[in-house]
Amino acid sequence: NSTWEVTSVQRNQLGAITSIMDGLWNNPDTWDCGCIPGGGDDVVVLHAVTLQGDASVQSLNVEGILSSDVPSTLDLGGDLWVSGQAHLASTTLLLNDVSGRHVMEGQATLGQVWITDGSALTLKGSLSVTDHVELDNSVLSMDGGELRLTEGAYGRATVARVRGGAIIGEVTRVIRMAAMPNSA
Repeated sequence: NSTWEVTSVQRNQLGAITSIMDGLWNNPDTWDCGCIPGGGDDVVVLHAVTLQGDASVQSLNVEGILSSDVPSTLDLGGDLWVSGQAHLASTTLLLNDVSGRHVMEGQATLGQVWITDGSALTLKGSLSVTDHVELDNSVLSMDGGELRLTEGAYGRATVARVRGGAIIGEVTRVIRMAAMPNSA
C-alpha cells in the first residue's frame, strides 16, 4: 500500500515524537505526528499525558507529567530521561538495552522496575517503587538521587539482584503503620 509507505517514511524523518497538548497516550491528537508512538520511536512528553495500557518505545524523555492508574507495561529499548514527573504506580517499567542511558532526574512512582541485559539506571531524582525492583545483570545507582521502596496492593516492595545485579548507594524502606490514639 503506497499510502502506508509514505506515512512510514514521513514518520521516520520526524525525529522525536513530541506531545503538543495534555491528553491520552493512545490519542493521535496528543502528538505532533498525529500518530501513536511505537517501538522504534523516540518520545518527548512536554504535557500531562496519561498512559492507558502497554506501550513500547525506543526512548522516552518526560519533561511534563506521565501518569497511569491502570496496570500497564512501559518497555524502553533505549534512553530514559525523567526531569518532570512520572506517576505510574500500576506500571511496570522495562529497561533492557545495554547501550541505553537511563537517567531519572525528577520524581517518579512506579509499580515495578525491571532492569536487564546489562542496562544501568542512574537516579538523580526520587524513584518510589510500590511492588518490585529486578536487577538482572544490571546496575541501579544513586547519583544524588533516592530509591524509596514503599508498599503496594501486595505488601512491601521487594528487590531481587540476579546474575550480578547491583544497587550502588543507599535505599530507603518506607513502612506505613496504622496509628492508634493514645488511651486516657
